[in-house]
This record gives sequence, C-alpha cells and structure tokens, in this order.
Amino acid sequence: MDAESFAKLKKGKVKIDARIDLHGMWVSEAHVAVRDFIEMNHAAGKRCLLVITGKGGITGQGKIKSEFPKWLNDVNLRALILSFTAAAAEHGGAGAFYVYLRK
Repeated sequence: MDAESFAKLKKGKVKIDARIDLHGMWVSEAHVAVRDFIEMNHAAGKRCLLVITGKGGITGQGKIKSEFPKWLNDVNLRALILSFTAAAAEHGGAGAFYVYLRK
C-alpha cells in the first residue's frame, strides 16, 4: 500500500465495505469471528473492513484489542491482508481497526 493510500486509511477517508463488532464475545469466539469475517469478505472482493474490538474498559488494555494484531499476523490471514491500522475517531478510534485486504 502506498503512503498516500495508507494516510487516507488512517484518516478514515476510505469507504468501509463491511464491519464487525466484537463487543460481548469471548476471546476465542472473537478470534473465529474475525478469521471468518476476513476470509468471507476477501472472497467477496471487498477491500476495507472495520473491526470494532472495544477499548477494554477503564484501562484500555482489553484482551481482544491486544490479541487482534496477533490474529492478523497469522500466516493464513496475513496472505489476505495488505495493511491494518487503528481507526479514526469517527469509526471508533482506539477501540477499532481498519483492515485493508489484498485483491
């Protein structure tokens, strides 16, 4: 992903094709949901996804939020993902991520 496109992504200036909210899920349940969500949307040809992990309560150190980047770096998902970054404030800020998929 080139620098200009990544800057647009970070600012929330890219059309979001699909979103998933992981609030209320157990970590294991969220992991499966994220994997399935990414695989399904990649197969459908979608590019920009919004994954809402939540901030993690008062501390901001939620388990799903902290595990999420590790899940994306799994060898099976990494091949589908071009980039990911924290979402802009209007899309959840520190409690959400943009995931940009490869073609």
